[in-house]
Amino acid sequence: MICKVPEGYDKRCARPVVGLSLMVFVTIYGLPPGLAQTPAKTVDATETPPAPLSQTSDAYTLGAGDRVRVDVFKVARYSGDNQVLVDGTINMPEIGNVLVEGMTLKEAADTISSQYSKLLKFPIVTLTLLAPRPVKVAVSGEVNRPGSYTIPTADAGSQLPTVTRALQLAGGITQIADLRNVEVRRPQRDGSDQILRVNLWDFLQSGDQRRDISLRSGDTIMIPTVKATSLSESIQLASASFAADRSQPLNIAVVGEVYRPGPYTVSATARTGAAGETGQTAGGGDRPPTITRAIQVAGGIKPQADIRRIKVRRMTRSGSEQVIDIDLWKLLQSGDLNQDLILQDR
Repeated sequence: MICKVPEGYDKRCARPVVGLSLMVFVTIYGLPPGLAQTPAKTVDATETPPAPLSQTSDAYTLGAGDRVRVDVFKVARYSGDNQVLVDGTINMPEIGNVLVEGMTLKEAADTISSQYSKLLKFPIVTLTLLAPRPVKVAVSGEVNRPGSYTIPTADAGSQLPTVTRALQLAGGITQIADLRNVEVRRPQRDGSDQILRVNLWDFLQSGDQRRDISLRSGDTIMIPTVKATSLSESIQLASASFAADRSQPLNIAVVGEVYRPGPYTVSATARTGAAGETGQTAGGGDRPPTITRAIQVAGGIKPQADIRRIKVRRMTRSGSEQVIDIDLWKLLQSGDLNQDLILQDR
């Protein structure tokens, strides 16, 4: 990230002084997110609040590791608890292994019923999901630790994990995440992908849990980069439950019209004790570092610094640069706290 204040002003005579600037750099490294080039169907995703697994069985497809209860009506010796094996089958008395991978509970019950029809007259089979397998997902885009994650379903009690849970595991969102256009790419049986568009900003504003959809194994979550950073939304992003950990120190650089420009490691709620010592760490608290904290640890601004035109430069996950204009004069004159932008690490 780069914050740049262009030409300074002599406040006593209101004449511009050429060549003075203030910049804050926060470097962000990352690779462009890649998505599979398969035909995809895009839909806006909302659902009822996360429900117990017994209520979401119609949408759930079985896979290796799922524990199920198989009941064959009035035939106790064929009934019991079972687990889907690594080859996608479950072992049933008398009929042996039955392939159920990729099937819903109803489809699997019908398949088992058809097998038992060779032994029984009009068998009635029901399947109940006792414990789902861990959910394996990938998270890419504007998160701090993009990658592949396995989410134990025990973490969610009797519920499937949701998008925000995966974002927490991925280190939280960055300050330039576009929460209005989150994409969940879900593989289909025919080899295509269904793309679910998730509006997590609505979730933050209204608490509408339908926006925080449940995940399935194989899902890929993509957090795009916002086209333009909103100063007013920055604070809300930083305080979200799936934001980055505030306690982690940030690596930044402050240059331009400050007394001691250079690289710094800044923690939450900077202290003045380490201010002015290049390369030192300042912080201690739970408030995320902001531009004013960065300036403070760099020894403060010089008299001729133009605080009306500070520029913050950030590198996105795709490798492009985003420039944010900051006017700290508004903070001083009208108390506009939105101008005190929250910083982020690389």
